Amino acid sequence: MKDYSLVIASNFLDHYMLSLSNELKKYFKDFCFVASEKLEDNYKKLGFSDLNENDFVCKAYEDREKARQIVLNADIVITGSYAYQSHIRERLRNNKPVIYYSERLFKSDNKLGNFLRYIKYNYRHGNDNKSPLLCVSGYAAGDYNSIGLFKNNTYKFGYFPEVKKYDDVEKLINSKNNNSIIWVGRLIEWKHPDHALIVAKRLKEEGYDFSLEMIGNGEMQEKIHSLVSEYGLQNNVTIFDKGMSPEDVRKHMEESEIYLFTSDKGEGWGVVLNEAMNSACACIASYSAGSTPFLLEDGVNGYSYKNENVDDLYKKVKSLLDDKSLRNKYSLNAYKAITEKWNCEKAAERIYNLVDCIMNNKNYSDLYEDGIMSKALKI
Repeated sequence: MKDYSLVIASNFLDHYMLSLSNELKKYFKDFCFVASEKLEDNYKKLGFSDLNENDFVCKAYEDREKARQIVLNADIVITGSYAYQSHIRERLRNNKPVIYYSERLFKSDNKLGNFLRYIKYNYRHGNDNKSPLLCVSGYAAGDYNSIGLFKNNTYKFGYFPEVKKYDDVEKLINSKNNNSIIWVGRLIEWKHPDHALIVAKRLKEEGYDFSLEMIGNGEMQEKIHSLVSEYGLQNNVTIFDKGMSPEDVRKHMEESEIYLFTSDKGEGWGVVLNEAMNSACACIASYSAGSTPFLLEDGVNGYSYKNENVDDLYKKVKSLLDDKSLRNKYSLNAYKAITEKWNCEKAAERIYNLVDCIMNNKNYSDLYEDGIMSKALKI
């Protein structure tokens, strides 16, 4: 293993980048995370701690020149939502390699907003025709290619929260609460928490015995509570909207059989899908959410459904409630997909191999046939 120095330059360190960072420290002699922003308040309200206090983090918002020197002098820089793009442009002028990572560009149907993003990202990347893009969304390659950027140089990536490995995962699966469903996320429009309640209403009307937990808070809190009352779901639905730590969320996932991931294309990735699959939940996920095309194989380790098609979502929930052996199969396969294929250990190993190729001018376009760092194509 060769001694390379690696920097990740992004907005701030969160819990899923922490896991990847800790793995990368095992591969690179010098590793630094350069954070250009303080932790956002909405993350604090959700129970997240300020991970920018870790000793391997350089706070660019406190010492911009120190951050600039770190970014310029590293062998490789991986950059995402980094506020000081002048550091990256200076690095490129010095012919030093950069790897980008990004979610999809176009998360809404707002034409003006999409046009402005087109202008912004053409300005940012238009003169860089050699750097690879790590796609933190099944739709990133298509969005960037549609505006002429990173063509034939896009690779599957993601966000990688801590992976838990259970001594006996089948015991975990069999210990879950029977007919239990869970939904986790901010209670906002494009995550469609109301779709979970519409499904619950129809299940109750058909006489199903089930429970639904909803964990999160946000602008739709009042509406969600109102719908629970309107639909008569008080005995079936429990809402936790006072904030919950990531550790406690995982405990609830571990106790639940079915996970509902209802976000539309506003969801750049959706790390809760990683966590639910790792917690051995049988997942039903909107295909429009960024992580679904990469993590979930429909009919193998879960179900996907077309965004906002609540009828399809309902049918697939029913299918799992009607067949315990099927939901156990999906639960086990989901767990294996995360622990064997989509995790921070695998990501760090493959990042090192990509870096080694770049530093030695080797071809990396077909380095992996599937999974992390395999070719990302337009969907």
